[in-house]
Amino acid sequence: TKAQTPDSPLRTPRGHRQGMGSVEEISEAVGHAFWDTQPVPSLNAEEEDACGPINPADPEKVRAEPYNLPPAFEWTDLDLSDAEQAKELYTLLHENYVEDGDAMFRFDYSLDFIRWAMQPPGALDYWHVGVRVSQTKKLVAFIGATPADLLCHGQRVEPRPPPAADKAEEGEGGAGASGVNIEEKLSGLDLDGGATGSAASSGGGAAELGDQAVVEVNFLCVHKKLRSKRLAPVLIREVTRRVNEKGIFQATYTAGVVLPRPVARCRYWHRSLNPKKLIEVGFSRLAPRMTMVRTLKLYALPDQPVTKGVRALKEEDVPSCCAKLNAYLRRYKLTPQLSEAEFSHWLVPRKGVIYTYVVEEAGEDGEKEVTDMFSFYSLPSSVLKHEKHPKLHAAT
Repeated sequence: TKAQTPDSPLRTPRGHRQGMGSVEEISEAVGHAFWDTQPVPSLNAEEEDACGPINPADPEKVRAEPYNLPPAFEWTDLDLSDAEQAKELYTLLHENYVEDGDAMFRFDYSLDFIRWAMQPPGALDYWHVGVRVSQTKKLVAFIGATPADLLCHGQRVEPRPPPAADKAEEGEGGAGASGVNIEEKLSGLDLDGGATGSAASSGGGAAELGDQAVVEVNFLCVHKKLRSKRLAPVLIREVTRRVNEKGIFQATYTAGVVLPRPVARCRYWHRSLNPKKLIEVGFSRLAPRMTMVRTLKLYALPDQPVTKGVRALKEEDVPSCCAKLNAYLRRYKLTPQLSEAEFSHWLVPRKGVIYTYVVEEAGEDGEKEVTDMFSFYSLPSSVLKHEKHPKLHAAT
């Protein structure tokens, strides 16, 4: 999902061009026609410590009918437990999802990954929003949302406004709902690109929505031949409407461009595991005054882990590791919180999808205890127009 830069979404940047400013400066200079009309801070506005909704949600104003699509298109809900529908989404993403500016690499999520990303505990098929061609029923666009819990400055982001009685008791200084309005934040995602997400699940929309406070919006994708139809804004508004219908008015998402105004940012660092292949496909290049032999020696790994006591996470580790992870995450200003069911879904190892390891050490009483944990998910990309290497694999 995700390692995107303005120059190339998949590759390490090859250095700044002469005379170019920061990403923020470039973004501000270009302007944001949509964002300039929305109640969000500009990129150069002073930061504030206030935490709460920009516009309080009003459940009474949620639109009851789906948004209108251009002629010849129709809405569809995708049941990813159904093999045929899951394959349709895989094909759409495989052929049309995020690729780098030079058309050399394109994300290639597996079917298992897509199900993992879009079907966590509490997932609803109703939030797997697709667009089909009415005549052929071909899937040509998609956007998805999955439920989650989020803390902002130590306070839970609330899914809906408190009842009137609670508001009166809290007054202006009450906790209220925190976060930002979902449609305000999502409408800037007219990117036909994406973000990331996940799956457990009852098919056919039978799953019951739990007590999660927000949704994560992922996999915004429109068929390349239909980018001029302006389907992305309609997709964003429709998933917003469907989420609002279930009483949730806050969302998070990631984007590979700077939009007013990011609440968090992440810088990705690459560590080459197979430098020869990465150089051959054009992902990396030989450093100045370096030979291939010296590069291979530089990036060589030991045969066995240096850290003692490393092993794969097991299902029986879930209760203790979930508690420790949540406690660790609460150090940060904006952070998710996981139930044990969500922790199991997201982090218990799945071959080809998610890999999680713990470090186990013996305590003073001789009993073994988990002291550390790390994980990564498998993110393959198609290598376009390369005869020798069709795939590029990343541990993210």
